[in-house]
Amino acid sequence: GLIFLAAGKANALDDGIQKAAVILEKGKAFDTLERWVSAQNREPEKGLATLHALV
Repeated sequence: GLIFLAAGKANALDDGIQKAAVILEKGKAFDTLERWVSAQNREPEKGLATLHALV
């Protein structure tokens, strides 16, 4: 939530926390993490397999 406040995307910490909760509930955060893992690994399939084994 604090990152939203610092970025000017929330008017108060509570608002930022609420925005973060919605993103987490919708699974958008994990989708973004999967895309990041794919982009950052020489072998995206192995990186994704490691990620999925951790969750």
